[in-house]
Amino acid sequence: MLKRIRNLGALRDPEIASSITEHVQKIARLWWNNMRFLSARKIETMWYNLGEINRGDRTMKRASQDFFDACSAVIKRCEATWQEST
Repeated sequence: MLKRIRNLGALRDPEIASSITEHVQKIARLWWNNMRFLSARKIETMWYNLGEINRGDRTMKRASQDFFDACSAVIKRCEATWQEST
């Protein structure tokens, strides 16, 4: 996925590249295609096993918001790059 984003030209700026790389790696670690068929409880268990959720301050709600923010950041950056190129 990072290779494709680089090919789009979204990673020209080193500061942006670092941020986007971090977001893409987070997305890749937490996303799998069959997620849409799973219950929230199953996803919570899987994310707990990955260390994304803990019994303290890292709740499912917080982890979901961070996941959404990472996805949004990547989409917004690629969309901006696409608009610059057209």
